[in-house]
Amino acid sequence: MQSFAASLLNSNNIQLEFDCDPNLKTLEFGIETRQHLYLIFKEAVNSIAKHSGAASVKITLSLVDKNITLNITDDGRGIKPASNFSGEQNIGGIGLKNMKKRAETINGKLTSESSAVGARIQLEFEHKT
Repeated sequence: MQSFAASLLNSNNIQLEFDCDPNLKTLEFGIETRQHLYLIFKEAVNSIAKHSGAASVKITLSLVDKNITLNITDDGRGIKPASNFSGEQNIGGIGLKNMKKRAETINGKLTSESSAVGARIQLEFEHKT
């Protein structure tokens, strides 16, 4: 994950701070959980690289008891609202909706916050042994 983010963000002149709890490196994940976690992460990083205009990104992966939290924050222009078919404003587009579906698949919760000075995506889920 760190290698992917560093490569993509550095090629877009975006500074990366990456912090991963060392205890996470020893955990075993089922293939479905690993796949959805990685694809949520990848979607968020790609979106930042393409759309945010950010100068820096901070990514943290933490483990408390059995709860895993992925936080991705940037100092870009925030997540643009997108209109749905009925004209209502929703934060984010198809990518964010796909990330939320993936989070639900692994019984997790994905939240997003946005302002004129950045955005934050947070994924929380329980590690099951």
